[in-house]
Amino acid sequence: MASIRDVAKLAGFSPATVSRILNQDTTLSVKQSTKDKVRLSANQLGYIAKEAGRSQTYERSKLTIAVLDTVSEAQELDDPYFADIRRGIEEQSQHDLFKLSRVIYSGEITQDLPSFKSFGGVLVIGTFSADLLKRIQTENINMVVISDVPTDRQIDTIRPDFDIQTDEVLDHLHKLGHSKIAFIGGSVDAVNADGQVLYKNDDLRLLAYKNWMQRHHLEDDMQILLTGWNTMKAYLAVSQLLKTFPLPDLPTAFVAASDPIAVGTYRAILNAGYKIPKDFSVTSFDDIEAAQYLVPALSSVHPASKEIGREAVRLIRQRIFEQRAAALQVIVPSEFIERESIDGARLTNV
Repeated sequence: MASIRDVAKLAGFSPATVSRILNQDTTLSVKQSTKDKVRLSANQLGYIAKEAGRSQTYERSKLTIAVLDTVSEAQELDDPYFADIRRGIEEQSQHDLFKLSRVIYSGEITQDLPSFKSFGGVLVIGTFSADLLKRIQTENINMVVISDVPTDRQIDTIRPDFDIQTDEVLDHLHKLGHSKIAFIGGSVDAVNADGQVLYKNDDLRLLAYKNWMQRHHLEDDMQILLTGWNTMKAYLAVSQLLKTFPLPDLPTAFVAASDPIAVGTYRAILNAGYKIPKDFSVTSFDDIEAAQYLVPALSSVHPASKEIGREAVRLIRQRIFEQRAAALQVIVPSEFIERESIDGARLTNV
């Protein structure tokens, strides 16, 4: 059985300090981060303390987080945004001494729901129906959702500020003379425990695009291509658009919802004999490493993906060790990286 000295050695504090923290000495003044590290260390070692005549076990299960993920490792290769989120989760979990148990969503988790009780917390990555999230939360109150789609306000949710960044990108393009701006992206499916798509959500970037175009009275110039999140589908859709209309009737700028979509857009434009940004400006989201090496270099919104993953683990830690009851909605800021793929709008009447 682990001792106070074992916990102190792992946590990096004196046995006296560790003892006072684990015995909830109210006269001790230390940082909350110090208390968290001691309790996490006690959890990992399975330390048992005596309190008020009864045994108090710092259970190992509290140190394990179930990660319910809609994105497989193979899919992460197509969209590194999710891979960076996962790396952030792993880094923060290692720092906080949490263990991860990854569950890839395969279309049916009904039988797995009761097992969520045995974990310290549940981290959900992706978009599920409101009813399913409530069911998971009933099994484990320490649940945090990473999703681009807003969830119930009673559920901890963390997301990037892609809607705000969409407005800023469109404002920038408008200052450069663009008004005929097209959007290329996909919808976000909300699924239930049996894998059925209950409804489709407009992506936050798409909603922001629609609202921005309407606010600027540019409804007639609105052009939306819902290609999904696939490079090839984006390539085919943009290729068809470029074949269908002459240059004066085409948009002067494309806003892609992700870099893989932008890659397909690039290929379609260049194969059609047009140039970027002379004929079309292109901007995107994700800012994957390859974006700066495209020709011309792709302008893209750089999300703090790793920080999203890290913050999700911190939110679970607060739930477990600080007994935080109020739900938090966290929006993590992104940064627009302007490169060579955007310029002033071409004249649309020639």
